[in-house]
Amino acid sequence: EEEEEEEGEEGEEVRRVCLRNPTNKGKSCVVVQQSRTNKRNVKAFRGKHIGDVGVLFCTGRTLDAYGVRHPALYNSTRGKRQRVVTVGVNAAIFNEKIQPLDYLFLQDRGSKSGDTSFASNRAAMVAYKPREAKFFGFFPGQRNFSPSDKDAEQANAMQYEGWRKPHCANPLLPLVKDVGNFVFGGSCSTSFAALQFILYTGVTKLYLIGCDILGGYGESATKKSVLRADQGKQRKMWREFYFWTSTEYPCVEIIAVRPKGLRNVGFFERFSDPPFIEV
Repeated sequence: EEEEEEEGEEGEEVRRVCLRNPTNKGKSCVVVQQSRTNKRNVKAFRGKHIGDVGVLFCTGRTLDAYGVRHPALYNSTRGKRQRVVTVGVNAAIFNEKIQPLDYLFLQDRGSKSGDTSFASNRAAMVAYKPREAKFFGFFPGQRNFSPSDKDAEQANAMQYEGWRKPHCANPLLPLVKDVGNFVFGGSCSTSFAALQFILYTGVTKLYLIGCDILGGYGESATKKSVLRADQGKQRKMWREFYFWTSTEYPCVEIIAVRPKGLRNVGFFERFSDPPFIEV
């Protein structure tokens, strides 16, 4: 059994979540904590985009190849027009073709220069205004890993709560479906927080763009060539995401666009831009 619910102290619900990749099954099951922060800031987005198409923009080099400029995006498959909900992580805000994003997710404070996180791009990230909401993550047991409460307030960003401490080691930590009541799960990347959120909003199709794992960052996100750390563990986490979505979101079609590190992970693969139109 992959998830169990019990009664904790004072009648609070306790939930246990486990890794879904068959090679790791049973190796990592953890109790996931309820989150007042996520109940306050995330829960209201449940089902907000039911029936829409979602896009996650990561900061890998294939982001530079994406070519659809837009003030808004619609999916034009079979003559149907659907809202496309755009979500970016970290320095995806610097790619001019995808602005403005509907949502921005950021959880690493990072270095003062040379990467795609908060400290290298503080002024721009504080000033950035997405269409819908900006989210800054935090880990209660290591608060200096992420932007501070004051940073979030200055940026007019809502906070979301993850595991007690940031984690990118074996065994990886499971993903969480009900992120409106419990902490966000996953390991190694802000992308997995954004993914849990996008799916929580109810999209029926999800494109992954610029989620390369390897090869460094795209020039549209940063001018410096910085290689991603923990590439092997990130790929394992993406495999875990594939197996998790197959169970928790079996009706959502997930497509990796111009995949590099995501080749043969299990997602549908597309080697050109999605069928979007500029509006």
